[in-house]
Amino acid sequence: MIYIFFLALLLLDRLSKYYINNNFVLGESEIILEGVLQFTYVRNTGIAFGLLAGRGWILILLQAFVIVLLLILKLRFFPSEMLINLCFAVLLAGAVSNLLDRILYGYVIDFLDIGIWPVFNLADVFIVAGAAGLIILVLREEFRAIARKDSS
Repeated sequence: MIYIFFLALLLLDRLSKYYINNNFVLGESEIILEGVLQFTYVRNTGIAFGLLAGRGWILILLQAFVIVLLLILKLRFFPSEMLINLCFAVLLAGAVSNLLDRILYGYVIDFLDIGIWPVFNLADVFIVAGAAGLIILVLREEFRAIARKDSS
């Protein structure tokens, strides 16, 4: 089930980038919701906010290392917890898709433009949502452990 969810998210991001890459010219924008969302095709050779731009192989190695580290942490500490597995699936789908962009193109295809933030993609949304979910779930468990300890 988790693997299917991971693959579905990965496919969703890959298809969205394929659509943008094949239907937009670099820099082209199309309004989706006036004043809220537009698609703007940009290429990001860096990481968040364009940091480390142009460092291709270093970013590929760094991103691959983080993915492997996340898998090790997941398998070692959270082997069968459903909600945590879902968060890892979301996070890893985004990370793997952006890594595929870097390997295939040398940049990440970004297109979601909300005007007040740098342009991003679905994979970025997955990474943030998955990481936020993991943080919330781990903190919740820590608070529960503290409460159990205090009530003993």
